[in-house]
Amino acid sequence: MKRSPVASILLIYALFSVLTLSIWERKNANTVTGDEPHYLIMANGIAKHATLKQTEPYREEFKTRQIFRSGLAPQDAEPTPANSHTVNGPNGLFNVHNIGLPLLLSIPFILGGVIGAKLFMIFCSAFVVVLAWKFSALFSTNEKHRFWSVIATCISMPFIPASNQIYPDILAGLIALTGLYWLITTEKKRSKAAELLLTCIIVFLPWLQIKFAATCVLIILAIATKIYLESKDIQRIMRLFLVAGASCIFLAFYNYYAFGKIAGPYQSGALEVSKTSLMVLLGLHFDQNQGFLIQNPINLIGVLAIPWLYRFNRQFTLVWGLVFLSLIVPNALHPNWYGGWSFSGRFAWPAATVFIVATIYGLIRLAEAKEKLFRAAIVSSMLLQFYFFYLYAVRSVNSYNKNVDTWFDSYSTFYTPFYRWLPMLYDSTWAHTYLPNYAWLGVVVTLFILGFLKKSKLNAVAPYVMIIFGVGVATAGLYSQHPSNEVIFQANKLPSQSGRLAGSVRIAEQGIDQPGFLTYGPYFNLGKGKYEIVLTYSSTGAENQIVGSFDICDSTNGTQNMIVPLHGTNDVTKEMTVKFELSLFSPHNFEFRSKWDGALNLKIHNIRLRKI
Repeated sequence: MKRSPVASILLIYALFSVLTLSIWERKNANTVTGDEPHYLIMANGIAKHATLKQTEPYREEFKTRQIFRSGLAPQDAEPTPANSHTVNGPNGLFNVHNIGLPLLLSIPFILGGVIGAKLFMIFCSAFVVVLAWKFSALFSTNEKHRFWSVIATCISMPFIPASNQIYPDILAGLIALTGLYWLITTEKKRSKAAELLLTCIIVFLPWLQIKFAATCVLIILAIATKIYLESKDIQRIMRLFLVAGASCIFLAFYNYYAFGKIAGPYQSGALEVSKTSLMVLLGLHFDQNQGFLIQNPINLIGVLAIPWLYRFNRQFTLVWGLVFLSLIVPNALHPNWYGGWSFSGRFAWPAATVFIVATIYGLIRLAEAKEKLFRAAIVSSMLLQFYFFYLYAVRSVNSYNKNVDTWFDSYSTFYTPFYRWLPMLYDSTWAHTYLPNYAWLGVVVTLFILGFLKKSKLNAVAPYVMIIFGVGVATAGLYSQHPSNEVIFQANKLPSQSGRLAGSVRIAEQGIDQPGFLTYGPYFNLGKGKYEIVLTYSSTGAENQIVGSFDICDSTNGTQNMIVPLHGTNDVTKEMTVKFELSLFSPHNFEFRSKWDGALNLKIHNIRLRKI
């Protein structure tokens, strides 16, 4: 019996996704962090304690550390907004995160713990492949073209590494994709039960996160309008609106009960329009770490194909574009830029999921017009994605968002050899002066414009455009200025286990404070190169007395690179210089730790780091 092509793709998707999770678990890499533990605590509260209030679930997690192994708070701590992601509402302690994802994860978490929840996320994300295959059937009957187009778009970043992450973003993109598929196939006869299920899926979007409400409204209105224009079936439309209205009422009731207002726990300032938000909007498209067009460059064919898709179905493409914007723009305006402590590109995941429609359409049209070019694009894409898989899975490189103070040459996660020629949109103080950002903006905009040309004219200008792209990007990378690689960490900005603050200085006094790390962190990203670090400190000890130690620690793999003793300074502020060299395949996070032995007073003023 012949196996369905989509079954083969699903098998490949499951293989890579589960293998990635298995490698990470074996290495204890990319364990739940950021917001993930808090979603799972909510799920545990729903399934085990039958409550949406958070006091008991957090109390249990503090005590058992079942989810977050290093502990969110001391084991005997009582849950408060200060040590949990909660607020005190009119009826108790409630989580600031939306309840949609915890509702879905409650049973998988009870059955299989953290791994059960992650496997459930992989199962759900696999439906992206199913939807991609269904869309491809609308564009072509050639199963070979469809097969390789779906492989190139789905067995790739961001979907494989994102598949096991406990966040609602891929699910939101999947639901939006489901709604768009219903929109383009409303003429297909479906039972009332099937349409009720589809409606329930779509109206679940605001339950995942309230910011997806705009996407939900767009899709519901578009489907209702299309049904009316096609059949004027008022009963179908009313069923659609009744389910959407009921869902809205239930969600508003929960928010009012939990937070005292129907909009939920959100305050003013949840969205910000600024030069930083504009930078993030562009970065979610083509930053070398964040951008979905760079994480899987075959999506650039999707940019070219947007006008082709418009010619194929104008009404659908307009709605598709609005849905795409409704998913990516609010994330760009969120002042927790790029999603905080989570994988790079997370805020682009919903929009990237929807964008596969344009990419698949473009690849199929390319296959029909230029088979050899199509094959070359597929093979190149697959080789690149295999390389990325080696990095994020096998080597388990740090795929989390980089801090805004990350150095220019330590920023790239996957394109380290070519970082100079690719966009960097993570620091708004200098991103607008970095020439490759403009070069790649030009590439993306030009591709979109080229899509409007007739086939003959496009074929004529394509070689010249490619040459211009190459020359422009190469020139921009070679001649662009970049910020200097030097940074100062003030002691009062660094975390500490011992001592106290005195202005901008951290002090530890004999007989008052306990021995320990006076400063640690800042988990700074460093790549291959030679460095110099200068510690400014003072101590009441004599110069021949050791008052503590200073070490350089690779927090990515938990190794101590270097340790030197801290000598007394006769209470005079002095500088100690340490030079070190790193030979790394990819950047790691580093700590520079000052440890006090408790015998003589110690003051840490600052740490200065520069590349030499």
